[in-house]
Amino acid sequence: MNRLNKKGAWVVEVLACLLVFLWVYTAASKLANAEEFRAQLANQVFKKGFTEVLFYLLPTVELMAAGLVFFECTRYWGFLASLLLMVAFTVYVGLALLHFFPRMPCSCGGVLSVLGWKSHFVFNLFFTAVAAVGYIFTFKERRLENLWP
Repeated sequence: MNRLNKKGAWVVEVLACLLVFLWVYTAASKLANAEEFRAQLANQVFKKGFTEVLFYLLPTVELMAAGLVFFECTRYWGFLASLLLMVAFTVYVGLALLHFFPRMPCSCGGVLSVLGWKSHFVFNLFFTAVAAVGYIFTFKERRLENLWP
């Protein structure tokens, strides 16, 4: 972050650390409790074949997002990936809260399992905002460095 002022660079570092912690924690929680995670996916409203894809895809994508956010040279893409993931997760939780699904899916694993759906939604909104602000800051930085036309 050559052109961001010190305050802006500090903000981006804090946001990046928050997202790295989030993605590493959630992926590690899924991997450490793989069978519990598989059972939780089976209790979701997805079709069986899709839950098997998610079983492998989610921790992989979460770790990839953490890696992208961790390194300054790929941070823009990490914030973008984090934003897309958080929007998808937040929409899913929002739909559950609105009773869009025929039944209430089970909660996530890890520390989020102790949160209710409303608290989980607020948690997701917070991290969506973290990713969005990080994305905006790094997007502006890329424009300043003439990496975009």
